Amino acid sequence: MWFLGRYDHVIDPKNRLLIPAPHRKVIESEKLGKVLIARPVLARDQSMNLKIRYLELMPEVVYSELSAADMSRKNLNVGMGEVYKLNQLFGSAYYLEIDDAGRVLLPERYINRDGRQPNLLGERMLGTAVSVVGIDKSIAIWNQNEFLWFDRTMQEKSLGEPLASWDDISGQAAPQISQG
Repeated sequence: MWFLGRYDHVIDPKNRLLIPAPHRKVIESEKLGKVLIARPVLARDQSMNLKIRYLELMPEVVYSELSAADMSRKNLNVGMGEVYKLNQLFGSAYYLEIDDAGRVLLPERYINRDGRQPNLLGERMLGTAVSVVGIDKSIAIWNQNEFLWFDRTMQEKSLGEPLASWDDISGQAAPQISQG
């Protein structure tokens, strides 16, 4: 089971997001049910001073496997890192049900309709224009502008040069086209 591809969508005024048809087909064909778990993902790459944030959606059965592996430990005496991990895994997660039209109702706290800056917990991280990206066993919901910036930044890092230098892939100056 893999979720693949990038799809640009809009969150409607009632905070509903249409799950792309290819993703719904994976959910249906794998009999993964109609419940998804949503949780914010915040990450940072120190070497590039790169910060990313997106809302991760995962079928409940996949999330259950992940959390079961995490809960298999017997020791109740945990450190602060473990407390933080458990709070991120469970405390910030939400159940979302796919309706008959293939939509999910996203938590209000992650939608930014008034232009304010997202907070440190990732709240208000999504504008109404989003990129829905398949990532293996989960689906990432990105603010569309942030995803485009992230994707370009990572491609430029991989290539070792700005993408603007790829405008003419032949290495020669492009001929001028007259509009007259």
